[in-house]
Amino acid sequence: MAHTEKYEDFIQVITRAQGKVPTIILHSQEQMADMKRSCSPGPNGVRSVMTFDKTFNLTDVHVTAAVYKNVALLNSRTMEDPGFFGAFFLHGNSAFRVFTQFF
Repeated sequence: MAHTEKYEDFIQVITRAQGKVPTIILHSQEQMADMKRSCSPGPNGVRSVMTFDKTFNLTDVHVTAAVYKNVALLNSRTMEDPGFFGAFFLHGNSAFRVFTQFF
């Protein structure tokens, strides 16, 4: 049976099950507000598309990051919105059941 705990700051949820790598959801409230603002429909449609990148495999732990363009900022050199990390999900494997905790 899994045990879930809620934390207040950057660590949002830790879910532990016996014999499994814990799953952990990490983000600040400011990150979530920026991500929602950037990825919500604006006057001309959706301003930024949120993507998920599972590229990190740290020993037995995988890291999946939500990535989006922050429409509140503009890079003066490229004149584009900069890419930002949203929430992070630490997990033991890429099974559908594991990812349902993140989405």
